[in-house]
Amino acid sequence: MRVMLLALALVTISGCGGASPAAPSPSPSPSNSPLTFAGSVNASGYTSHAITVSGSGTMTVTLTWQSSLADLDLYLTDQSCSAYPLLSCTVLEQSTAPTGSSESVSRSVNAGQTFKAWVDSYATASTPYTVSVTFR
Repeated sequence: MRVMLLALALVTISGCGGASPAAPSPSPSPSNSPLTFAGSVNASGYTSHAITVSGSGTMTVTLTWQSSLADLDLYLTDQSCSAYPLLSCTVLEQSTAPTGSSESVSRSVNAGQTFKAWVDSYATASTPYTVSVTFR
């Protein structure tokens, strides 16, 4: 019995291949909405989060932060955008209110589409934030 279990374990392990699979991209859909990213952006800096859509409908991306003294902006680009979006990519949606503590954009999407949500800081200090992606 032990030999059979050991043989079965070896067959199972050998079928797994040598490379680890890449972690899946977060995917907003009606079943797992909202998807949330928490982060911090440096003073006068920017960062991005990848989003893969798993269904069709309306995707809303909301950026929130605590300090009303900080000015953060939100941009949505295609996933292929690899540099700061205002310099080298087409901005699909943007929210750039100069006051408040949240920004939000919405877009009709189809399954399989990929995007990047960019957080841009005009603050004088590092600012923690949350990006929430909802889908309906």
